[in-house]
Amino acid sequence: RWFSGAADRNVDVSYEDLEALIQSRDIQLIDVREPSELIEFGKIPGSVNIPLGQLQSALEMSDRDFKALFSAKKPKMEDENVVFHCMIGGRSLKAVQLAEKLGYN
Repeated sequence: RWFSGAADRNVDVSYEDLEALIQSRDIQLIDVREPSELIEFGKIPGSVNIPLGQLQSALEMSDRDFKALFSAKKPKMEDENVVFHCMIGGRSLKAVQLAEKLGYN
């Protein structure tokens, strides 16, 4: 499952919607699974792996440090194209809630 959106409008993104976002290249896809899960189950091309336990510190990093560590642009607070995903949905929902608590839209 994939989640995106603000607290009052959490969006459970469908597979088809996710596919369209990936094709449009207008997405910041963050995989909050553990690295061992990526090895075992694979990764969505273009996604950035930030395990849930490291997400808060990652989102609090400077743009430069985030780019250096994750080889990706850090989401901006006002970005609306950030999608978190995991294996079943629990961690991605927690990721959305954490990002919202930090001030992300």
